Amino acid sequence: MSAGTAAGTEALIGIENAAIVKFWADIERAFRYTATYHRPAVLERGLRFDSYEDCDVVMTLPNGREMHYLEVKVDRGGERGLEVYNQTTHSWEHIWGGTLTENAVQAISRDILVEAMLRCEDQGIHCALSVHDELVCVVEEDQAEGALKTVIQELSATPAWAPRLPLGAEGRTRRSYSK
Repeated sequence: MSAGTAAGTEALIGIENAAIVKFWADIERAFRYTATYHRPAVLERGLRFDSYEDCDVVMTLPNGREMHYLEVKVDRGGERGLEVYNQTTHSWEHIWGGTLTENAVQAISRDILVEAMLRCEDQGIHCALSVHDELVCVVEEDQAEGALKTVIQELSATPAWAPRLPLGAEGRTRRSYSK
């Protein structure tokens, strides 16, 4: 993202979100640097970019999970910017700071959800289904309120690898699944 694009985006979404726009630019700059020079780049809060022999860019999340971008094209100064090859659709796709942020946020959210799910399972609460940021658990009816409190507590637990991450959860009990 160029400075002009970031400024234009900032005007569209409001100055109160300037930190988000800055992060988009920072994450894109780090990704571009690593893709171009095959050198590591580190952002605050444990987000790191590396280049491996078999992978153009590897984004390492704060919990250590790696996201691999195998084929990256860098257009220096042109309109195309950054592109990655999508092996599912067999096409080149534009990527920018917002996309990279979305990738990181979705991966981190999934990891938080799975860690909570495993802790619930360890406590005897069977998680039958997960949908985006939601856990659907199956328990005996007389255990539903206690299980709900436990699930909310586990979904709200801050991971050791993100000590300042504010989390919260809410839920309800039902006899059958519903939104």
